[in-house]
Formats: sequence, structure tokens, C-alpha cells
Amino acid sequence: MKATPENTAKWLNNQLSQSCVKRAESIKKEVEKKYEFSEGSVVRLQSQLDDTYRKQSSIFSLRPVAEEAPEPFHSRNAVIIAGAMLDYSSLRTAISLTQSAHSAGIQVFQFDISKASPNISRFFADVRKQRNAVQQNSRALPFLRSFFEMSAGMNDTLENGYFLQVRASYLAQLFGNIPKSMPVIAVDSWAAHAAALAGMERVINCIPDSTPHFASLADSAINAVQTHESWLQNYTLNALVKRNHLPVPLDKSNVINYSGHFVEIDTVKSIERDCKKRISRAKRGEPLRILLSVPGENCAAEMYRQVLRTLVPLVAPQKIALFINLGNNKNAWEIIKSSFSTSQSLVTTYFNKNDSLSFAHNAGSVSIQGIHVFLNEDAYTGVYLSNLLIRATDILLTEPDALTFFPVPKIFLRPAGEVEQENARYSMHVGDGILAQSFSALSRILQLMINDPTLIEYYCTAIVNNDNSGLYDGAYCVLESALRKKIARVMYSE
Repeated sequence: MKATPENTAKWLNNQLSQSCVKRAESIKKEVEKKYEFSEGSVVRLQSQLDDTYRKQSSIFSLRPVAEEAPEPFHSRNAVIIAGAMLDYSSLRTAISLTQSAHSAGIQVFQFDISKASPNISRFFADVRKQRNAVQQNSRALPFLRSFFEMSAGMNDTLENGYFLQVRASYLAQLFGNIPKSMPVIAVDSWAAHAAALAGMERVINCIPDSTPHFASLADSAINAVQTHESWLQNYTLNALVKRNHLPVPLDKSNVINYSGHFVEIDTVKSIERDCKKRISRAKRGEPLRILLSVPGENCAAEMYRQVLRTLVPLVAPQKIALFINLGNNKNAWEIIKSSFSTSQSLVTTYFNKNDSLSFAHNAGSVSIQGIHVFLNEDAYTGVYLSNLLIRATDILLTEPDALTFFPVPKIFLRPAGEVEQENARYSMHVGDGILAQSFSALSRILQLMINDPTLIEYYCTAIVNNDNSGLYDGAYCVLESALRKKIARVMYSE
């Protein structure tokens, strides 16, 4: 069913109430007035080589231009990877898809829709601000509250998905001068709704997490999910069943595709080699390499201080070596640096892109000791750095966020909410993660891993088996769905 909120009272094959439709009309008027949006306008775009990817010849970015631009791109063996890039999760998915496409010889046009025009930038600045406010249990703006409650894992309903599409309707102008046959891969539902409403013929909506997020689904798009549970729950709408309400399951017009994990190609193609190195280091008794990944603006400061109180005493006796990736979160460094007051001699900092990436590229082939802290100016480097460090680490210590789906042994810190709880449960099910419910549990798990190399070997065996089953091929599967053709997998060669 074509997504046209102006003239339909259905969403994902389900009839919506008249009060819901009226509420949507009210939301649309408020958004239009606040951000000075107007229907029918078109943002003109031009492509240029993307500096972020070191000017790789097949990766471009789409930028707005004031005047009429020549046709900036072609749709043959090419995809647009679009999103508002509001968090590390969507940026990580975009990187995974872009690098996989590049390795397969597919031309990529990166499109950060949050930077397309001043009023759209204002809109997404408020989206980011209010979502952070909800995540920090602050009050959200009333007219945006329903979306932010949904994005924080609350009040997830079909109505909220419809409201999100209504808000995104003004973003359809971003795809006005793009050939309709060009495949669009959206890394968030904002871009998916915008592309579908603009009439793009092939839109893939990449959905994170292992739990169903009905408000993240996009009507008239192919919704790609990472787990079988997510496929079943989204397709049947089972979680929305109530005593007096039985939702209509999705039909063929609302496609749900199981893809597998959206993992960057360089990580996937070296899984077996990296796992062999982990097992070898464990058997030789080398310091256990731990990557502590600190999330963005909403990191739980006290929790990370407590984690470091557990980890830092293990560094001097060479029980562990510690990598701490702060992304581009300068506040996080101010929060945690007091944890090293008695161990300053063990700490090496990498506060620029070149130093960070140089260390990460070499870390897999040299011995490592001490504490290594990484902080960068831009979010891209912070996210890509984690991808590189994952390959050189033995254990990833993280909250159960988007990194849940990466092929590395994991210890999960206490989950925040149902979504993270389910992500941790899923990882334990596939055999590559364990949940530390308390700091004493974390200390115990670490001691077990330090003293018994069998645990690392068990993790790695599960990861290699998962890889052989195609679990980490999600990025390739999404590209195949976008281009409607098979793509040969690129394997690691010594």
C-alpha cells in the first residue's frame, strides 16, 4: 500500500482510528509552522567524492546546492545510503553498508539528510535534543513526546509509526531530483519514510535491535531485520495483540526481510583469522585485551567509573590490557580520567584521528600492555575506530547496543531498558556474549576468562560457526535486496 498519510486511514495494513488521523493532521501543521516547511519544494543535490572515506573512487556524498545542478548521479550498480545519523547505531550501520558496497564494486552515494537545509537541520537538532532528554528522564516537548517515548522504548504502537511518517512527509523533498529507480538504503526510519513518500521505487529500511519496533517500520519499503525473532514479531505484529484488539498481520506490500547482522566487511572477512589470534593469545597467557566502548552523549557516568574501578587494578599485573574508545564524547573523558589518578604511567592517550587509526591498524600484530584511551573530533572516526579495535581485542565490554551484533566475544554491562535486555539475551543465545548483572559479577567473569582460556575458545568457536552460517552477512544481503542481484563475498587472504 502506497504510503500517503494525507488520504488514508491505514498504516501497515491496519485501520487507524479517526482520532489518530486527526492527531496526525495536527502534528503535521505544528511541524510545518515551527520549521517553516512547505509542500512541493525540492532540495537540489550534487555529488562529490566523500573525504570521510579517504576519497575512495566509488564513494560520494550528496550535498545541497543553491542553483540548478546537472544530473548528479546514475542509478546503474549504485545505491544511496541515507539517514539522519542521529546516533552511533545508525552511523555504524551506514559505515558497514558503505564499506561492503565499496568492496563489491558498487558505487555509493552517502546522504546525511539532517544537513540538507537550515530548517531540516533545525528539525533534527530538536529531534536529537528531545530524544536525549527522554533518555535522561527529562521532559520532552509535548507535540514531539509520542515519538521520543517510542524511540526510548516506550509506548511503541502503530499509531506512533504513523505519526513519525507524518513528520517525515516534509523530508520527501530531499529526494526530488534523484532518479526514482535509484535504490535507497535507509539506516533509520526518517530516511525510509522520506524516500518512500517521494516515490522512490526501491527503499530498504534497516532496522536495528533484536526486538520488534513497530514504529520503526516503514510502509511501502522493504524492512530489513537482523534476527529471526525480529522478523517473526514484526511480520505477525504479535506484541500488539491485546484482549480487545487483534492487529492484522502484514501482507506482501509490507515486506519484512531477514538479512542477518549489519557488520562491516573488513571485520567479517577476517573473523576466522582474528579468532585464531584470540585463542593463541589466551593459551600463551598474554594480557586479556578488553575494549571498553563508551556510548555517546547519554553515557551513565557513575557506571563507567565503577567499571574502571574493577578494570584498572588488573592492568599493572598484566592480567589485562585496556582499550577505551570514547568516540567523540569529550565529556566522557572528563568523567573517567580521575579513575587513572594512581596509574598515570600506564595510560597512553590518542586524541587525534591519525594516531588513533595508526594504533588500531597495528594492534592485531603486536603485543599490547597498559591502558589506551581514544578520543576523536568526529563521530565517524570514533565509530570506525571501534570496528578496527574489535578485530584486535579479546573481549568487548559494552552496553547491549548496536555492537551486540558484531562478531567478537562480549561482556554486557547492565542493560538500560527492554531493548538492551533483549539484545543481551539474543547474544547469549548465539553464543558470543554474557551479561554481567553487577560489578561483582563482572569481576568474577573477568577472573574466569583470565584464568581459563577455554572460555575464549568457546566464544570464538561459536563466532566462527555463526559466520559459516551467514549470520554476519547482513550488509551484503541488504545490498543484494537493493540491487536485486547476488553479490560475491570477499574473503580474507593471507
